[in-house]
Amino acid sequence: MNWLDPVRAALDETDRRIAFFVRNDDGGWDDDALDRLFGCAGDRGIAIEVAVIPAATSERSAGRMHAWIDAGIARVHQHGWQHLNHETEGRKCEFGSGRPEAAIMSDLAAGKERLAQLFGQSVDPIFTPPWNRCGRSTAQCLHTLGFEVLSRESNAERLSVPGLAEVPVNIDWFAKRKGVALTALQRGERIAECIAGGGPIGLMLHHAVTDPHELIEIGRLFDVLGSSSAAVATSMLDVASTSAQ
Repeated sequence: MNWLDPVRAALDETDRRIAFFVRNDDGGWDDDALDRLFGCAGDRGIAIEVAVIPAATSERSAGRMHAWIDAGIARVHQHGWQHLNHETEGRKCEFGSGRPEAAIMSDLAAGKERLAQLFGQSVDPIFTPPWNRCGRSTAQCLHTLGFEVLSRESNAERLSVPGLAEVPVNIDWFAKRKGVALTALQRGERIAECIAGGGPIGLMLHHAVTDPHELIEIGRLFDVLGSSSAAVATSMLDVASTSAQ
């Protein structure tokens, strides 16, 4: 069976319009790989929402992203500050509940200022924490700083901070099950489940670890979604706006 067959079948069977967006993490790392992803998406008219690491992004990297932003292929938002783990044990986290709120606020503000310097008004008021993890105090700081959307994984507990929408990703291209990477067919079945559930579909990519074969398969998924009248490419801000209605 082709791994995309379950996706095609689910799109054919649904009577809903299924919104989807693509979030790609770790902007600022491996510009060449990011350009390849932009090219793949641009050929199909799909915009990539890039979670940009402020401290890792040079003016040269930002300039390359600007070209894709101007072409309508890229949108950018904040991905932490330095993408550093501050936990001494357990799962990695840059903005965990154990950090002092003043330190969290300082790092968030520094990252926001850096991206404003690099991208100006092109930065969307969205925050994606590294490793998709952060505590409630971080969410409260985000709201104070004017962020409108927090994006993590769909299995993360909602933090429910008034004024801060949560737009999770529910498809991780590099997901594992009990430490073993999902097969392509398992990935297709997971996407089909999200379609059957009515969406939206939030696809999470990491360009820096995407090899040429995977990029081809990502393009094939984009082709299936783009050719279906049931699938609608959207933005994370639009998802947040729709969910608030």
